Order: sequence, then structure tokens, then C-alpha cells
Amino acid sequence: MTLLHNRENEEHRFSRRLFLMGSAQAVLGLGLIGRLSYLSLMQDEKYNLLSYKNSTKIQFLLPQRGLIVDRNQHVIAASQYNYHLYLTQQKDQNTATILQRIQRLLQLDDQWLTTALTKFKGASKGLPILIYSPLTWLQVCTIEVHHQFLSGCDIEKNWIRNYPYGALFAHTVGYVQSPNGQEKLNPALLKIPGFQLGKVGLEKTYESQLQGVAGYKKVEIDAHHRFVQNLSEVKSQQGRTLKTTLDVTLQDYTYQVLQPFQSAAVTVLDIKTGQVLALCSQPSYDPNQFLQGIGKSEWLGLRDDPYTPLHNKVVQGRYPPGSIFKSLVALAAFESKLVPPQFSVNCQGYIEVGQHRFHCWHREGHGHLSIVQALKQSCDIYFYEVAKIIGMQRIIDCAGKFGMGALTGIEIDGENKGNLPSKESKKARYKTAWMLGDTVQLSIGQGDLLATPLQLATLMASLVNPAKQFVKPTLIMNHQPKLQKNHFDPQFLNLIKQGLDDTVNTPDGLAFKSRILKPGFEMGGKTSTAQVKRITMQERKNGVLTNEQRQWKDRDHAMFAGYAPIHNPRYAVAVVIEHGGSGGKVAAPLGRDILLRTQQIMGT
Repeated sequence: MTLLHNRENEEHRFSRRLFLMGSAQAVLGLGLIGRLSYLSLMQDEKYNLLSYKNSTKIQFLLPQRGLIVDRNQHVIAASQYNYHLYLTQQKDQNTATILQRIQRLLQLDDQWLTTALTKFKGASKGLPILIYSPLTWLQVCTIEVHHQFLSGCDIEKNWIRNYPYGALFAHTVGYVQSPNGQEKLNPALLKIPGFQLGKVGLEKTYESQLQGVAGYKKVEIDAHHRFVQNLSEVKSQQGRTLKTTLDVTLQDYTYQVLQPFQSAAVTVLDIKTGQVLALCSQPSYDPNQFLQGIGKSEWLGLRDDPYTPLHNKVVQGRYPPGSIFKSLVALAAFESKLVPPQFSVNCQGYIEVGQHRFHCWHREGHGHLSIVQALKQSCDIYFYEVAKIIGMQRIIDCAGKFGMGALTGIEIDGENKGNLPSKESKKARYKTAWMLGDTVQLSIGQGDLLATPLQLATLMASLVNPAKQFVKPTLIMNHQPKLQKNHFDPQFLNLIKQGLDDTVNTPDGLAFKSRILKPGFEMGGKTSTAQVKRITMQERKNGVLTNEQRQWKDRDHAMFAGYAPIHNPRYAVAVVIEHGGSGGKVAAPLGRDILLRTQQIMGT
């Protein structure tokens, strides 16, 4: 009986446990059904959206940058479509380790690794950075095979800039680079692998025109973020083509004739239109170096080079114009009515101004000279005397009308306006008043007067322009700057031009040996040997050192500004050979060769 009672109790306890377990399961089941119902019915839209986002990806498409071409449609800046390797710096990622793996896989040198590491210093997280380009197909396959060990690495087939002429157009066209984070840009642009923008030159000035419009595509990806299929695409729009006034053939010729010189600058203008036909600064550099980020050693080499290859000397170099400025002094004198056109001077080799003696370059003196003779023989005394009569302000005012001391407005950044001195500027800089000796120095283009080679070419073009207009230089075709009328008396301008013609084409002219012999191609112009370091009285007593005997940085600048043909001036040139010595012996022959070649290429 007892055994039966115990069995009944055990069955009762088992049934109760079974009921409790069943109840618990029922409650859990109802809860699970309720949660699923809630997620399915109430949160369906939310999780569908999250699921959609997880399975799709928006990829921005880099537009092809606009071409830059010369006046004859020769491409001087293009874009190439290639495979490029990008690395996106991610949280908790050891970027150095990833780069070292890439170095081993692609068998790259240590310089590459150093440069690549530099790019990531201070770079924003999540920004794709170009680390190698272009990839060969074998390199593409190598990266793909090892992709699981290269976190953050992506291969994109994209556009990258290319400069087919290398150093030839570096100072004019400039180059592009990846943003450095300081530019004000649309954040969407920063997400485009390979996005670069103009840093200097025309690339910078016309960035908005050249950049184009980015496209995008929507792609499906799997749980491992691997591509599945394209869903939709909006194509990017190529940037506009920029047509320049430059001529590849003339630019190449000018570049080649400057190669023997350590530091020099040349520009050639079309007098009638102001179009810049050639613009060369020597030495130059290859802008292709900058596209992937230039290495530290290469950058320091360019930055610290004593001959300043990164410096565009045509628009940034400042030089005392020397005797080239004498034309403006004569013009100011005649316009003042204080000096008649027939005015002459007896040059004895020097004049006394107070307690100072100012010498002519010709120690024995030139004798009696008129303006035409004074220009062709570059007599300093004639211009000293003229300056004493008219004073400094008339000279400064005349120079200002020809653009001295002001920006020309050329379409590349960094242009220097030179320096047009004044009484106020001297007082501020030297704490002394303007003296008559300063005016005498000014009359021969020395002292604090400084000009760029572009300003000198523009000055020469404006002086001899048959249309009697002030020339404004431009680098862009179909951009015709509005030219102001030159209201100087044609009689005076013709006198100046006669002196410039005779400088080159008469036997006693200083540039006679550099004349163009081909009939119909003859040139006119003015030489200048601009002092860098003033010769002291003690040096004159002990014997003045020749240019060859001085250190390079203390030698005179050799300069020439000219035009051709003389019967109907069409082209103007300015040549500056830094510390090159005699303008007549060094710069004038280059001016001759360049003007002759210009006429042969462009026509007279």
C-alpha cells in the first residue's frame, strides 16, 4: 500500500513539473512570436532600410580632368586611365605594416616606403590615399591574391594626370596633387579615390573649369563587402579643355637655348594681341614627380637648389632693368616739355652730383650725343642729365603708365609686381630722404627699381606697338584683354623706336653684332648689363674685378628686350640671364635667335 502511495506522489510531482515546463515554453514561444510579429510588422521599414544599406554601396566616379593644349591643339596636360592602388587609413590599423607588405609584394624600394608613410602623417581617417600608380596587370593580380592581408587597400581603375612634355611647361601649366586638408572642398570630392586638384600654374587658376563633374554608381555587395553587381550609374563629366596661347615648337626651342645657363628667364609676346607664345624659366622641374607625392629628398633638392627651379622667374623674378629703362626716361623727358627732342649732352665719362661722382660705362666718354645716339650707345651721362632736369616723379609716373610696379594680370598665380620706388618707400625702408643721387641712379634703371621679365617684354611691346596701345599679356586663347590707348606723342615714340632700331642695326650700336641678317626679319631692342653689387670708389681705385673674377651671385645680370620685325613690330622678347655678365655679349644673341625663330614659326 505504501509503495502504491509513493508512486502516486511521484507521478503527481512529475505532472506538475511537466505542466510548469510546458507553461514556460508556451510563454517563451508567445514572447518570441510577439517579438517576431513586432519586428515584422512594426519595424519592417527600418530593418529593410538597414539591410538595403548593408547590401549596397555608393561609389563616386572620378571625372576625367580637362585637357590643356597649346595654340595648335598639341596636348600639354592630359589624363591617363590606369589601375591605381589606394590605402584608406582605418581605426586600429597598423598602416606601416600594411605598407611594408605592399613593398614586399610589389618589390618596391625603401624610398617608396618612406614617401608612402609621409602621406599618412596627419591624414584624415577614411580618406583613400594614392600610394602606387600605375599598376601592371601582374601587380593587380598580386594585390588581389593577398587582399585579405591588406586591410584598407583597394585597386581602382581611374584617371591620373600626365604631363607629356615634362619640364617644358612646368612653370606655366603647373601640376595637380591630392588635397592636403586645408582647401575648402565639397566633402564628397574627398571620398573619390584619386581626386587631385591644381596646386600651381594654370592647373590652379582654372581648377573649376578643368575639374569636371563627378559621377557615381550604386553597387551591390555581399556580407564581406565584395562586389556583386552594378545597380545603377550616373557617368562623370569630363572637364573643359583649356587652350593656351603657347606654341610647343617655340617653347621647346627657347627651353633648349637656355640649357647652358644656370639660371635664366625668357618670354615671347605677340605685340598685337598680348598672347604669350613662350614662357621659360631655367632651371625647370618635371611636374610628373608631384602626382603621387614627391619624396622628401627630391623635394628638399628642388627647394634648396641655389638656382631655384621651383621659382617661375618670368613672373616672380625681380631684377633691376638697367639700360632697358632708359627708353622710359627719355620719353618722360620729352613729354615733360622741359627737354626738347633735339636735346644733346656732352659725355665726358662722368658727372659730379654733390660729393659723389657718377660714371658712364664708357670711361673715356661718348662726346656729344642726341637721344637716338644715346640709346644706341647706351650713354649713362645723357640720362643722368635728363633726370636732373625733370626730377624723379615724372620718371616714376611715366613708368607707372607702362605697367612698371604693377601686376600684368597674367593668368598664373604668384606674379610679382616688381618695385617702383618712391620718396615715401625710401623713407620707410632706409629712414632717409630721397636725394638727387637716387634720381640719377633711377635714370639708368638701377637702385630700388625692380621689374620681372614679363614686365620688360610688355614694356617693349607697348613702346613699339604700331596700334599705339599698351599691351596686356595673356596665356589663354580667345581671351582678348581690353587694351588702353597709348596717348604719348607719336613723334616721341618714333624717336625712341629709332634709337632701339639703331642699337641693333647700325655699326656703332651696342648690339650690332647680334643683329638678324635675314632681310625682312630684322630686330630692334635694348641691351642691359644690370649691376647686382655697386662698385665702390675704393674698387675703382684698386681696379674693378671682371664678372669672371667675382662670385657667381655678385656678377651682373645680362639682359635684353627686343622686338621684330622692325618695319612692323609683331613680336617682343625679354631675356634675363642671372649673373650672366654683359647684356650685349650674352643676352642679345639669345634674343636674336629667339626672335628669328619666332618669326619663322609664327610668320611675320
